[in-house]
Amino acid sequence: MNKEINIEQLRELQMQVMDVVDRFCRKNGIRYFITAGTLIGALRHKGYVPWDDDIDIVMLRDDYEKFIEQFRDFSPRYKVCSIETDPNCHFSYAKVYDDNTIFIEGYEKKGEKYIGVNVDIFPLDYVTDDYNDAFKLKKKIKPYDGILTVKHIVKKDRGFRKNVTLFVLKAVCSLIPFSWCIKRIDRLARRFEKNTTSRYVVNAVIYAKGEREILEREWFRDCIELPFENRKYLAPIGADQYMRRLFGDYMQLPPEEKRVTHHSFKAYYK
Repeated sequence: MNKEINIEQLRELQMQVMDVVDRFCRKNGIRYFITAGTLIGALRHKGYVPWDDDIDIVMLRDDYEKFIEQFRDFSPRYKVCSIETDPNCHFSYAKVYDDNTIFIEGYEKKGEKYIGVNVDIFPLDYVTDDYNDAFKLKKKIKPYDGILTVKHIVKKDRGFRKNVTLFVLKAVCSLIPFSWCIKRIDRLARRFEKNTTSRYVVNAVIYAKGEREILEREWFRDCIELPFENRKYLAPIGADQYMRRLFGDYMQLPPEEKRVTHHSFKAYYK
């Protein structure tokens, strides 16, 4: 039986993956920015948010493509999984993972190919100088992301009505391949990819924060270093504006009942 990884070991393994990504990007002139809970953790806690259990980064689309192309054959241990590298990828974004580990998320089924402990990488796509173009793009992608969300959602006790609704939705969505949704999201997200000087950029491949994921490109004009545990990772120069756009007063701790992880997984050493 494989040895299970505890939360302390998980975080150390995630940071080892992140260290590899960080060194590779700095060496090859690729800009990345820590984001979401990882960026809040750096700004507020100088490390992990105490109840968080993952690392997220974003890259502007051209850096994202460059990273995937150059990193895919970089290491026998640390690998990148995305629709560009694996047609069976179940995500609309990329994951860099430690192939010496197994990471089983709650929605995965027995017999599927598991990746290891990982770091999520989201592309920021260019749009135009018109906010409405970005808004319309997010709306077009929302239904496809909704299908992926249903396919990914963890089955657990939610009450009779919710469970019945979820059962029906999952049955319908099971007829739609992951690859079909992801390719359509990818095609839409790249619609304005040549507008590299656009005022706005969008985290278009997911709909987690909706319209709040329409961002000023100026915030990602340059990088700053922020402390994270005993490391320093890169963050956007507009980190404060970025986090306020996504989360409001992010420096205020949430109520105690909301200080919980939103993920469901098991991790093991191979």
